[in-house]
Amino acid sequence: MRPIKGYIYNNYPGLRLVVRDDLVSLYSDREWQDFCRSLFEKTATVHLRKQTSAKEIFTLRLPPQEQGMSCLVKKYKSRGLAKITKNFFRGSRAFHEFNSARAIDERGIPTAVPLLAAERMKWGCVYESLLVLPFISAACELKDFFLDPQNTCRRACSSAERRHIVYSFGRLTAKIFQSGIYQNDYSLNNFLIRAEEGSHTIYFIDFERAAIKKQITELEQTELLAKLNRAGPEVSIKDRLRFLRAYLETAAVSHKKLSPYARELQNATLAM
Repeated sequence: MRPIKGYIYNNYPGLRLVVRDDLVSLYSDREWQDFCRSLFEKTATVHLRKQTSAKEIFTLRLPPQEQGMSCLVKKYKSRGLAKITKNFFRGSRAFHEFNSARAIDERGIPTAVPLLAAERMKWGCVYESLLVLPFISAACELKDFFLDPQNTCRRACSSAERRHIVYSFGRLTAKIFQSGIYQNDYSLNNFLIRAEEGSHTIYFIDFERAAIKKQITELEQTELLAKLNRAGPEVSIKDRLRFLRAYLETAAVSHKKLSPYARELQNATLAM
């Protein structure tokens, strides 16, 4: 593996580990190995948030003490020969997210910057991987902000603040596309929102299906916006147009006019 700026890479028997350099001193080499194995084997003190046959998401503190940093852990299992072979050629899901999150942060887009990533090996192949991220506390999903009238973040906002958030999301989406970030599942639940210093910050999260490209074509941008536009009727037409106006003011497709592009996008949404 190539050196990664700001991170230390270690290759242990049956375990590969990348740790942010300011965290390395928390443990000795032996303790880091034991800590990672405790996460893979679920012997560490964790709080489970989601579980499927191939993925678990849980929270913990790093170091595991009351005053430690609150973290989110995403752990993946590679089931079957096809998945393990895919890891061999393309890298594990955790390291894919690790690299995507770093690239997104480098482009100036708010996100949770990885703390560490690890791969568990057997016969030279990855069969488990995990990613540890700082937990973004006091935040809510943008999906809940727009779709749930009783959402705490939403109720705490004035009408003017809500309009500002809609505009901010439009400009952020344009920046994401201009940065070559292609999230195949572009939707409201890929974002968190949090009140910070008298304003609100929107965080881009969840990069399982993300890719970094040299350029996202206008057709791809419209397809991604159509996926986003499938949000429920709780999102008003006014808010959709505010979002689109801010997007067009910032995007590389700014030569397009609001009304005809809104119709184009609606047709693309219906076709999808």
